[in-house]
Amino acid sequence: MMRLIQKSRQTLRNTSIKKKYLFAILLLLVTLALGGAYTCIQGSIDACADRVVEAHDSFESNYKTMDRFEKRMLHLVNMFQQNRQVNELLSAMPQFASGEHIYNQQTLRQLLYTMLDASGDYTCRLYANPAIGITDETSPIRSLDAVAQTAWAKEALRGWGWHHFYSGKTLSANNPALIAPIRDLEDYTQLPAILRIDLREEALRRILKLPLDRAYLSCYLEAEDGSLVYTSQENISQVSLTVLDPDTVTGFAAQTLNTVTLEGNTVFYQTLPSSQWRLVLIVDGKALFASQLPRFVMLSLIACVLALCGILFASPIIWKTALRIRQFHQHVQSIDQTELHQRLEPESMDELGELIVAHNLLLDRIEALIKEQGEKDRELHRLEISALQAQIKPHFLYNTLEAISWMSKRDESDRVDQTVRNLTRFYRLCLSQGTDVLTVEKELEIIRYYYDIQSIRYNDVFHLEIAVSQEVRALELPKITLQPLVENALVHGILESGSAEGTTWVFSRVRPDGVRELCVADSGAHFSAADWEKALHST
Repeated sequence: MMRLIQKSRQTLRNTSIKKKYLFAILLLLVTLALGGAYTCIQGSIDACADRVVEAHDSFESNYKTMDRFEKRMLHLVNMFQQNRQVNELLSAMPQFASGEHIYNQQTLRQLLYTMLDASGDYTCRLYANPAIGITDETSPIRSLDAVAQTAWAKEALRGWGWHHFYSGKTLSANNPALIAPIRDLEDYTQLPAILRIDLREEALRRILKLPLDRAYLSCYLEAEDGSLVYTSQENISQVSLTVLDPDTVTGFAAQTLNTVTLEGNTVFYQTLPSSQWRLVLIVDGKALFASQLPRFVMLSLIACVLALCGILFASPIIWKTALRIRQFHQHVQSIDQTELHQRLEPESMDELGELIVAHNLLLDRIEALIKEQGEKDRELHRLEISALQAQIKPHFLYNTLEAISWMSKRDESDRVDQTVRNLTRFYRLCLSQGTDVLTVEKELEIIRYYYDIQSIRYNDVFHLEIAVSQEVRALELPKITLQPLVENALVHGILESGSAEGTTWVFSRVRPDGVRELCVADSGAHFSAADWEKALHST
């Protein structure tokens, strides 16, 4: 793995800026895609956890509201049971005269109506002994005989409890109800009536309202026998909680909030202390995740679109900067000593522009140093040539004057005259009005005069042959360049060979690479290969 990373880094270092830019864009897009996917999933999970906490808080709120509602119902029942006027009316009504029955009936009805409130969450009915003569099927006071055979009435008639909550299924009715026996306060064995308070489904729906009516939440109330008291959805599947935690049926755990996880669903349940009804709230995990995912997908897509827009807006700037860097790199690579005059103009005075300006200043400095060094080299070369010429001119002059002296002693006036003329022309060309450069044509004239003087000295036994093209003749050379070469060819090539006569050749040629050459050759003795090696390695 480390080798792969190192190889990738090495490849990236050797990659051009354009490819690096494209790779960075691709890497950014992949990062955005992965980041968006991670944000969607993790955001959905976090949102699901928040919704579960919200459902927990809603469950607690619903439980408290339902508990208060039950306690209010029990308070009304207790007030009615402990009302002595009600007890006296129900117990003593057979003793009243016929005219008083209507008044007492109205009084009892008014007491029942006072139990109601403006919310309409419940209705009150009183089942009394028909013998008292105030029962009426169209009024809230009805005959006890009509319901005496029902299970709930039998339980109330034989029971000694104060109250009991029943589901609608147990009562064979649409709504659940609170059943409370009205016993004689003087003799508890006597049961003159049964009070029934029916709870409307609208009240339970209002009390057990889910947070924002979430589709992934379902809530229901179940009685002790497992029958449904209320459900927020039709065909709801009840959870068998007693199998998981039998302690929730009785004891302290019945009144504590319990949380379990079943098949990915979170279930909150708690038993109401008054009715012993169990309140259950189910959070559907799959539905919850499905409800949160589209939102985060949309947010992630929006974030990716905004990021892409940012890339699109930033790409021209980045791309232009990359192009400027690439142009600067190509400019630096294209520079050599012959093209130092080239300059790259900065488009703007940013960091890259300042670098280009510094590079141009560096080129100016290098060019000035090269020019200065060139002038120094030319001056040094001129001085070397001048020193060489200073050595050649006296030596040649002394030898020529000595030859003229010998010719004059032998009374060779013609040869003296010719030698003096050639010497004059030779030095006129050598001096060349103080210039250091002569054309090849002038150099050839110098060596002709020089050879003529030497031929006179040595009685015309030497020959000079010149074969130089006109193109080469027009070129320029430092003066007195060919003359030393011709002199060496004569002195060291011909004279040292012991030959009585000899020839020196001066010719031009073109090498295969197109460079023109001036060559000097002689017919005298030359170094052998062994002599060359010895001379080369003698120092």
